[in-house]
Amino acid sequence: MGDASGASKILDKEKGKDATAVSLGDAGVAYAQSVIFRKGPNLVRIVAYQSTPGAQQALIALAHGVEAKL
Repeated sequence: MGDASGASKILDKEKGKDATAVSLGDAGVAYAQSVIFRKGPNLVRIVAYQSTPGAQQALIALAHGVEAKL
């Protein structure tokens, strides 16, 4: 992304009614099988291959690790 507004526009378009807001970066949402967040000009999407009971929490934990590196 060229700047934070580009990442913000994409994240806003990705938000669906089944999304759960999560505390990641500047803004983030989680679904059963994916997590999307933005931090500055960066947009990160992590997708799980299968939906399992602990998938969402595992994705959020992984996303926090990625966030720490940005």
